[in-house]
Amino acid sequence: MNNHLSLKFTFVILLFWTLNIAKGFSQEKKWSKDSLLTWNDFKGTVDPASGVSAMTYCGVKFRYRYFVSANDSTYTAKFIVYSFFTPERSWSMVERQCPPLLNHEQVHFDISEYFARVLRTALETAQYTKNIKDEIMSIFKKYDSEREKMGLLYDEQTNHGTKVDVQKKWDLFVGKILSNNTPWQQVQNDEIMLKGF
Repeated sequence: MNNHLSLKFTFVILLFWTLNIAKGFSQEKKWSKDSLLTWNDFKGTVDPASGVSAMTYCGVKFRYRYFVSANDSTYTAKFIVYSFFTPERSWSMVERQCPPLLNHEQVHFDISEYFARVLRTALETAQYTKNIKDEIMSIFKKYDSEREKMGLLYDEQTNHGTKVDVQKKWDLFVGKILSNNTPWQQVQNDEIMLKGF
C-alpha cells in the first residue's frame, strides 16, 4: 500500500483571540518588534461607557492544512499562526493620549504575540488522529482561555496602566517571555502570575 502522505483537503480557519467576535475588517497590523503601535493606529470609535481611556483590539489568527497517509493511519498538519491588531476596532480618547497609556496598549498586543508563539508550538508538536479538527480546536481553546486570563490579570494588576510601578514590572515580564520564548509552563510559575502586586 502506498504510504506517501497525500493532501486530503485544505481546511482554513480564522480564529480571533478577542473579547468580541470579529466581523469583516478592512485592514490589520501584524505584530513586529520593529513596528510598535502609535496613536495613529487607533482609528475606531470611542466608547465613552467603557470606563477606559483606550481599547486595543488584537488577537491571533491561524490557518492550517492537514495531510493524511494513504491508509488513514497518520495525520499531520502545517500551520500559519500570527498575532494581529485591528485599527478600525481600536480606539483612544485623544485628550488622554500619552506615552504611558500607549505603552500599556502595546503590552496588550505583546501578550497576544506571546500566545501566538505558544499556540504555534503546541499545534506543531501535537500528535493527531482522525479527530484532528477537534484536537486542534481543543488546543486553541486551552490557550485562548489562558490568554484571556493573562490579559485580565494585566489590566487588574496595573489598573489599566495607572499603577506605574506595577506597569514597569509587567513591561519587563512580557519583554522577557517574548525575547526568551519562555514556555507557558514556566511562565505560569512566575511571581507576577502567582501573587500580583
